[in-house]
Amino acid sequence: MGNRNNQSGFNTTNGDLHLKNKSLIIRRGLTINSFIQSDLFCEVLKQDDYGYVRYYIKPQIIYEQDFVIVLIFNPDKILYNVNLGLVINGTFPTWSDWSKANQLKNKRQLGKWLKKM
Repeated sequence: MGNRNNQSGFNTTNGDLHLKNKSLIIRRGLTINSFIQSDLFCEVLKQDDYGYVRYYIKPQIIYEQDFVIVLIFNPDKILYNVNLGLVINGTFPTWSDWSKANQLKNKRQLGKWLKKM
């Protein structure tokens, strides 16, 4: 995959996510404290805490496609889930602009991206 500081991408063997020019590797077992102390934390756009803490990170390029990343930490402060949302035409998905047409457009765009992978 190349130098993780110069290229974003997934390790298909273990699922690790490397982001361009970031030292933090998003991986199983990541703690909330490690995330907060990382260079990625300064790119948090929003945080929600409902027992599970969600950090919404500004769009990141992964294999030439912009994605919004949501890191979800469980009550034990360990990474529970990673959500990726496509950024299309400079905007990222929200519930306020959800529509079937937008979902189908998103699906087509994601399908094109996946075929390139």
